[in-house]
Amino acid sequence: MFAGLKSIRRERAELERARVMITSMMESSEIQDTFDAIETGDFFEGVTAEEIEDMIDKIPETDLEDEQVDKILGSEENLTIDQILGIEDDGTVEIDV
Repeated sequence: MFAGLKSIRRERAELERARVMITSMMESSEIQDTFDAIETGDFFEGVTAEEIEDMIDKIPETDLEDEQVDKILGSEENLTIDQILGIEDDGTVEIDV
């Protein structure tokens, strides 16, 4: 039972990571302009839901994503996109090599 609860907790953290990153991207006017252009036509014409799911399944997962999800899981507060990505206040980015 605890494994199931941990799995649900991790999935929710992954969704929160995706939500924060998507929200951050939507704030960009260039991306918003692109979305506006897409709305005028049927961008996914001829693509089935199964094909979209297959494409999503092919996206590789990385250790960086796992670290970001773990950071969300260990957080006591809402994190900003900069905190999730490890961007410091002085403009530097933490990169583990």
